[in-house]
Amino acid sequence: MTTRVLVVGGGLAGLLAARRHLRAGHRVVLLEATGSVGGAIAQSVLPEAGELALNTGAEAYSNGSGAVDALVAELGLAEQIVGPREGLGSRVVSDAGAHRAPGASLLGIPSRPLAADVRAVLGTAGALRAALERFLPASLGARPGATVAQVVRRRSGRKVLERLVAPVIGGVHSSDPATLEFAAASPALSTGLAEHGSLTAAVRRVRGRSAGSAGTRVHSLSPTMAALPQTLQAQLLAAGGILRTGVEVVGLTREET
Repeated sequence: MTTRVLVVGGGLAGLLAARRHLRAGHRVVLLEATGSVGGAIAQSVLPEAGELALNTGAEAYSNGSGAVDALVAELGLAEQIVGPREGLGSRVVSDAGAHRAPGASLLGIPSRPLAADVRAVLGTAGALRAALERFLPASLGARPGATVAQVVRRRSGRKVLERLVAPVIGGVHSSDPATLEFAAASPALSTGLAEHGSLTAAVRRVRGRSAGSAGTRVHSLSPTMAALPQTLQAQLLAAGGILRTGVEVVGLTREET
């Protein structure tokens, strides 16, 4: 008897779940509340600019682990991978303005809080507060299930959270640090905090000797990131999966059989 699978949500996670079940020989129906799949990945096409396609959602992905690059290659999109120019760096935008992203940081958390590029974003007072983090008790803010915002605010201060971490979490993870669990955002950093008792020490250990901006360790797809969900959708349909857009799931009810 063939297993039937219902996938709720056509974001990247839902598309990948549908793909996995189809490859296992299951019958798959994917339901998406909006008019298209992709979730946080989307594009807009400007007819007045010669059909120019622009990212209107996530514009890149981290290539640190190589997992997404491997998926992209498996989907036949390897030739569409693009990366930032060497030495270009990235910018963080907050209420303090736009600044070059500090080097040697992870999730926006700096390993050298008193460095000039960090002080340019945080100001002297904010940088000094961040530098005090390594003297705090190791257990402060590190409870199970704590969010990124809870950990960073308590350990490194409000300015690190608002001016460095929030822009990175929003841009890379398309998430809110107030809801994203710290351990899920960076398992290595969570483990490092437990081992070294300090966020700055953990970032330094995870990053090693690299001083480059985290924004240079990303890839994107040409013409836009929408190529990824579009390809997953096409392969889902080609494999016999069923896609229903504009269908909102409001509840689940178990029926005894």
